[in-house]
Amino acid sequence: MPTEFEKLVEIVDAMSDGRRARLESLLEDKLNRPWKPQPGPQTDAYYSQADLLLYGGQAGGGKSDLLIGLAINEHEVSVIFRQTHTDARSLEDRLEKVVEFGKLNHSDHVWKYGDQRIEFGYLEKPGAEKKHQGRAKDFLGLDEGAQMQAHKIIFLMGWVRSTNPEQRCRTIIASNPPMAGDGDFLVEWFAPWLDPTYPDPAEPGELRWAVFVGDEHEIRSIWVDGPDPVEIEGQRREPESRTFIPSTLDDNRYLRDTDYSKKLDSLPEPMRSALKSGNFMASRKDHQWQVIPSDWIRLAQERWREDGGRHIPMWCLAADIAQGGNDKTTLAPLHDQWFGNLGVHKGIETKNGPDVAALILAMRRNGADVAIDCTGGWGGSTRDHLRTHNQIYSREILFSAKSDRQAIDTQLGFRNYRAEMYWRFREALNPGGEYRVAL
Repeated sequence: MPTEFEKLVEIVDAMSDGRRARLESLLEDKLNRPWKPQPGPQTDAYYSQADLLLYGGQAGGGKSDLLIGLAINEHEVSVIFRQTHTDARSLEDRLEKVVEFGKLNHSDHVWKYGDQRIEFGYLEKPGAEKKHQGRAKDFLGLDEGAQMQAHKIIFLMGWVRSTNPEQRCRTIIASNPPMAGDGDFLVEWFAPWLDPTYPDPAEPGELRWAVFVGDEHEIRSIWVDGPDPVEIEGQRREPESRTFIPSTLDDNRYLRDTDYSKKLDSLPEPMRSALKSGNFMASRKDHQWQVIPSDWIRLAQERWREDGGRHIPMWCLAADIAQGGNDKTTLAPLHDQWFGNLGVHKGIETKNGPDVAALILAMRRNGADVAIDCTGGWGGSTRDHLRTHNQIYSREILFSAKSDRQAIDTQLGFRNYRAEMYWRFREALNPGGEYRVAL
């Protein structure tokens, strides 16, 4: 499939000499700029209309230069972050090699040229992002974004704005694949391109629209059909466009003919495979603070089969409720230690309590307990309807409520009921424990 740049070359090649001369005259300003993107993925990323762009993959694909070049050529106020102070300083050094005008102050890490400003920052320390609260920028660049924390990036994106209606605003995450659990959020944020299990995959550079929901402890994406405003969790939200454009070492003419590829070959696995292939799934492994080990999940999935709970009475039916909007109402049946198929329904199909109650009654078997997530108040109508019209007294789950219980193995307490439920599920999935949960 030809890249956007290759398509443009075909158009220009087909022009008459007169039309080509006129085009060059119109583009003279851009052609004389201090930095120009290389043909291929770097050019596609440079001209992408995405609000949030992930660029990268293989090591040496020209990620840092893209951020610096865009900041110089296309933006008034830019901030480019690396994870550590040392890494941020290397970006300053690179900027000085790219441009000979303007002034870079290494003390406050700011380059200025007239009204134009580029600031370099780092996010290693806790709360580092808070120093940028309220400070507007029209370009946010995050170099090696997989090393950063998702909630810090989300916070910084909240200040990407401009009072100049002609100024384009955008965020670009430049990154190699995640390592050792860090950066796994990128696979979720860009699932149509990176997650092999995503049901509707996207092409590189294709625009898709999504909305972030949740809080700093649990950020997730809800994908929608286009840029039009949508109602999510009772609120009107405006989706932003996202895309992923992969780059390779071969796309970077400044490095591809050097011995850099040999240096990558000398790295240990799985780092070598991840950096040489650019595969965001290649080196994924559990983060050191991951609550439930992935191997435990896989073991539980191996125990599951379609008819596994057919002859076991349903013990409980849990409901996570969305009334309207693009989120989904989900019903989860539990037969002893076997979790049945989820019942998933669009939020627009479950606009009120009676609608959800009808779905619960249709799925419920054997007088099973009903548990309803009432965090945020969305489950209250369903709870009341079941109680009033069906004499079913459901269990009300408030994940933000205080917990006074302790973990079995450590006797440590829990911050809230949500933390307890995650840990209880970990205990249930432990291969050395008493349960044999099937997922």
